[in-house]
Amino acid sequence: MAPLQIRDSLRYWRYFGQYFHYRALTSPAPVPLREGVKRPRVIYAGGVRAGVGRGIGGQDLIISERFFAGGGTSMRGFAQDTLGPVDFFGDPEGGEAVFITNQEVRFPMLSIFDGVGFVDIGNVFRRAGDFSLGDLRKSAGVGLRVRTPYFRCSHPAPMPSFHKLGFAHSARRGLGARRRPRQIR
Repeated sequence: MAPLQIRDSLRYWRYFGQYFHYRALTSPAPVPLREGVKRPRVIYAGGVRAGVGRGIGGQDLIISERFFAGGGTSMRGFAQDTLGPVDFFGDPEGGEAVFITNQEVRFPMLSIFDGVGFVDIGNVFRRAGDFSLGDLRKSAGVGLRVRTPYFRCSHPAPMPSFHKLGFAHSARRGLGARRRPRQIR
């Protein structure tokens, strides 16, 4: 147990919740490179993430507990952690609230190639009271996924706010380990 001076020096509360839903839009069909395996090949995937936090006793929420968004695992089409407030130098400083919703349809193309169409909506807010539907950022696009027995590689082509083209790619190994996506402008 930490001494009282250290233990009580950082006082805050924080909540983060997320919900993901997947729905098959077609009947099961054979999966390429997976002999004898049948799965639905057209899938709707949706997710919602929301979080709020606040310092207690006049303290600000420390930066390591603030919310950040942007990048291939939250808001495709935006560089990693770039949504929301920025400091004097233009670096992301995170916020006390976050809201993100991701919607996508995954579909087979040819052999081991799958396509995806997606819409992401969300933002990070400096204070929880700053939340406004008018301040939500948007990103939509299409992507290509390569499925192998060992890993899946994705390359979405998002359009942030429906006006600027950006690219992001990520790789996901078969055992569930995730690598952070690398953004390309």
